[in-house]
Amino acid sequence: MRSSIELVSVEPKVIREAEARIVGCEACRPVASELLFDSVLADVLVKHGAFEFVLAEAAKCPNCKSEISEKTLVELHGGIEVESEISM
Repeated sequence: MRSSIELVSVEPKVIREAEARIVGCEACRPVASELLFDSVLADVLVKHGAFEFVLAEAAKCPNCKSEISEKTLVELHGGIEVESEISM
């Protein structure tokens, strides 16, 4: 049995929210960009599973303004957060 993949059209408002969650893309931050933009879209839309996203308009990297597709590698804001305790 073959699993079906649902195509999801992504509206501009969702694209802007996903753009706001990233700091760069594979064009301007090639070493740090390890996550596909469609993973960011999935988090914004709260959709996980067999989905393929189709952007209603082009997304842009907030850092270098390069065009971002669903399959572009990106870097999230914050990266890995480490908590530290300060003694007073």
